[in-house]
Amino acid sequence: MLRRKIYSELLKWKNEPFKEVLVVKGARQVGKSFIIEQFIKENFERHLTIDFVENPDLRHMFDGNLDVDTILTEISVRFPGFSAIPGKTAIFLDGIQMCPEARTALKSFVKDGRFRVIASGSLMGPNYKVPRSNPVGYERSIEMYSLDFEEFLWALGLGQEITERIKGNIASMTPYDRPILDDLSRYYSIFTIVGGMPEAVSNLNLRIV
Repeated sequence: MLRRKIYSELLKWKNEPFKEVLVVKGARQVGKSFIIEQFIKENFERHLTIDFVENPDLRHMFDGNLDVDTILTEISVRFPGFSAIPGKTAIFLDGIQMCPEARTALKSFVKDGRFRVIASGSLMGPNYKVPRSNPVGYERSIEMYSLDFEEFLWALGLGQEITERIKGNIASMTPYDRPILDDLSRYYSIFTIVGGMPEAVSNLNLRIV
């Protein structure tokens, strides 16, 4: 399982008072949905993913009143096995750019305060649909990118303690022994070829022994 730096930002948001819905933006295939679903499964007793891209009909849940109780009734009808517990539930709105009314509803969830809501998607481009009311002041946007070189080294099996030493050496301009430098140069060359897209990195057979 790939380790991503953005996970710590998600944890920070969870541990703060719920004043803003977190909106994770980024290009396709950088791992937004994967890391958010991992996060809500590990940190909330109840969790639900509403994917507007894979299931566009789910957008109709937000056609009526946008108060939280009405939305939860709609959710209960569409997802009969799901029940929300105040303070222990996270709802993930995936591909929120496809459902402008869901974005309008973010304000209602924050003001209600009983359930955490996190969203992902691109809030620009040809698929972006303008909501009737932007939830200004009720959402916090963060950008997610493909793996950087440090995350790539983690994926190969190099621990954070080692990567911190590497960064320390670079910051202090401390030279490496030749064998270490050769290995790091080789890993970086592989990184520049493979890139940082999660699927490509996950399928890479190279592992540090």
